[in-house]
Amino acid sequence: MRLGFFLFLAVCWMAVPLRASCVDMTIIASLSEQIGEVASMAAVEGLIPNANQIHAAIPGKGKTGQFDKVYVDGDTVYIVESKGAGSDLGTRKDLNGEHSQQGTPEYMDSVISNMKEKIRDGKKDPRYSTDTKFKDQIDSLSRTLTAINKAKATPGKLVYLKASQRVDANGKLMPEVELVKFENSSRKSNQPK
Repeated sequence: MRLGFFLFLAVCWMAVPLRASCVDMTIIASLSEQIGEVASMAAVEGLIPNANQIHAAIPGKGKTGQFDKVYVDGDTVYIVESKGAGSDLGTRKDLNGEHSQQGTPEYMDSVISNMKEKIRDGKKDPRYSTDTKFKDQIDSLSRTLTAINKAKATPGKLVYLKASQRVDANGKLMPEVELVKFENSSRKSNQPK
């Protein structure tokens, strides 16, 4: 995928004025994440051409507690977790306080609960009535949560996917993106509570 290479060049170009190294692990991790997201967008657009991306980002700088991408095609909602070259599935505390692996029903429910909490808190935030951009983010996230919950209530209408951009043994991006459906099974991580 040529876009990944150009993204790498852009990150390295931005790092030069900051006197950072292109091999700095934080830059590589960020680049891998960005490549994974671009690859997942391309994969979804190729395999589900009528799907429209909807707002999934929680206001703020962090990406913890949110889905990477959410798409809607008719009444079907696709939640996509993007993985860059060599990235592993993440974990988070589920609603039972245990660590569950990304892609499990427990992980998904934990993120949905976090979205609900952030929407509730966002509507109480003073910025909700004074900052149009903030209000739009909260309202868009609320519409996404409504779509997810509606799809979740109908069997087969909520599809949870993992999109992975792979690299070959030489570290070169492979031309295809792996897009797989998460199985509806629980997998606990080995992390302590």
